[in-house]
Amino acid sequence: MEPTQTAGEAKSTARVARNGLWSLVANVLPSLAVTAASVVMARRLGPEQFGVYVLAVFLYSAASQVAVWGLPGTTTRFIAVARAKGRPDDEVAIANVVLRASLYGAGAVALVVAAFAGARQGPDAQAILLAAGVVLFLAPLMVLVSVLSGQERFRHIALWQLATGFGNPLLTVLAVLHGAGVIAVLTIDVAATAAGGLVLYLLVRRRMPLTARGRHDLPPGFWSFAARHAVLVVLGVVVFQRSEVFFLEWLTDSRQVAMYGIAFGLSQTVWRVAAPLLAAVGPALTRVLSEGPGPDTTSAVQRAVRFCLLLGFAGSAVGVVVAPAAIEVLYGQEYAAAVGPAQIMLALSWAVILGTTVSGVASALAEQAILLWTGASGAVVNVSLNLLLIPVYGAAGAALGNAVAQTFVALALLVWLHRRMPTLDGRSLFLTAIPALAAASVALPLTALPATAGVALTVVLSGGTFLATARLAGVLDQDILFLLRRGVHPLRRRAPVSRA
Repeated sequence: MEPTQTAGEAKSTARVARNGLWSLVANVLPSLAVTAASVVMARRLGPEQFGVYVLAVFLYSAASQVAVWGLPGTTTRFIAVARAKGRPDDEVAIANVVLRASLYGAGAVALVVAAFAGARQGPDAQAILLAAGVVLFLAPLMVLVSVLSGQERFRHIALWQLATGFGNPLLTVLAVLHGAGVIAVLTIDVAATAAGGLVLYLLVRRRMPLTARGRHDLPPGFWSFAARHAVLVVLGVVVFQRSEVFFLEWLTDSRQVAMYGIAFGLSQTVWRVAAPLLAAVGPALTRVLSEGPGPDTTSAVQRAVRFCLLLGFAGSAVGVVVAPAAIEVLYGQEYAAAVGPAQIMLALSWAVILGTTVSGVASALAEQAILLWTGASGAVVNVSLNLLLIPVYGAAGAALGNAVAQTFVALALLVWLHRRMPTLDGRSLFLTAIPALAAASVALPLTALPATAGVALTVVLSGGTFLATARLAGVLDQDILFLLRRGVHPLRRRAPVSRA
């Protein structure tokens, strides 16, 4: 007697699996192109100029987050709920209002960034001014992606990400190889962001009318949720690897900014592995949790947390081992000072995945108070450590301060979730750590090989060891399959039936 899926459950499982696959392809492949472009820029521009580019990228990324003030997360959540309740008018209202609000926010923040550029001189001022141009298009783009995500149109998002994720880096590489500098590269960023935003606008407009005028009635609680989420976004800009760059620029120099940028990029590689699954399951998990707590909901959350820890532990363990050889192969000895910051951030990158997972559960449960408290506490820890460590240790101090702050936030959220619904036990934690330790044990001796061969062989063999050990330990199959099967389905137990 074994549980089986109905036709509807199988269809839902297949849809989420496809969403996860599309997201995986759309995140991993373009990230490889972005990494390749950053390698070319770092080698051709040198640490000083590459540091200026890193500062501009972090600036327009952070400014765009502030410009949309919590609208992307709010939009995805409310559109997913509207779809679940069969309210297409609410979907149209949300899309129109948030797009208009994002345009206003982008314009206001871009003006502030431009004013900041006016207080600078030389290439830094020009780079910051171009960053303001990126903000004008990137903020509405983020909102449009959230609309498509709430509608679970992950194939469209993936195809768009593949096109822009390869097109922009390719243009950047060609420009740099022909002698272009930081200003030319940032000009390409502005043009590529504008073109990408236009494509997304047309994709959204195919399914719903987008009008520049008219009154739209939003679902109750939308603006209050967005206001609380906006505070979380600002705190996230401080805590989640944004503010360190500005402290580095203020307290050190562009060279240290470049070292931190490389370390940040490597640590994000671990995150990109887990992000597609979370993106695919997120809207569905919101619908399930909106039905109210229950034993199946608790079990789904437990398995989601364990699966993310499984990925996070493996990424941290293998990343710390591989980082020195990877930086030497990709960036050269000129960037050897990035090894220490990279290892620090990679060692605690599991906390980023854990914190994102638990905060997603809290957001789905509308428990924003705990997110505000942990975010504010983490921001205080982060800023304090930045002021204390960066003047002495530079990029390594920035990495340590940020890693400690994110670990603090993740553990605080985990304690809160465990009190609300039992989430982890010692046995589960032990089982999720075994594959990571096995993969790191395989990777360690391989680093003695010549650099290029050693890195490639390490990734292949340690990845295979991780998958094999996870399956033998019984933590990979049960967690991911349960998550995919139950994540999109109403809360109920399947009736056991015998297989023919």
